[in-house]
Amino acid sequence: MDYYTEVTPGRGARLERWLGGGKPAYEQCRTAAGATPDLPLFDLPEGGWFCVFTTEGRVAAARSLGLDETGRSGFAITVWQR
Repeated sequence: MDYYTEVTPGRGARLERWLGGGKPAYEQCRTAAGATPDLPLFDLPEGGWFCVFTTEGRVAAARSLGLDETGRSGFAITVWQR
């Protein structure tokens, strides 16, 4: 069983914690700086949002669903087309 303590982008992907209220819109995520190298899971409370920039050039918004009964983190993710 694998356990992780942070969300880490790889291979050119980027992420940025969203500090605005509610779910970020496409344009808000698209213009986010995206400079966060690692995002500790304990710093992302249940319901917290972050913006993702994929290696394919897509923009996404992800919301933390918190930990399940096994201690694994879950996320609800919206990915927009380029």
